Amino acid sequence: MWVAGMSFSYALGFLLIMCGVTIGASLPYFIGSLFYNKIQGWLERYPRKASVIQLAGEGEAYDQF
Repeated sequence: MWVAGMSFSYALGFLLIMCGVTIGASLPYFIGSLFYNKIQGWLERYPRKASVIQLAGEGEAYDQF
C-alpha cells in the first residue's frame, strides 16, 4: 500500500487499493456463483470426494489449520 501511496499520492493510492481489494474479493464469489450448478452436480456424482470437501468446510477457521 505504501508503494501506491508514494506513486499516486495517499488519497489516490488508497482509492486504488480499495478498488483492487473489492474486485479481488468479489471476483471469486461471482465466478463461483456462475459454476454453482456444475459444482453441485459434481458433488452428487462423486460423493466420496465430496465428503472430503464437506469435512474441510466444517468447523471454525481455527480448526482448518
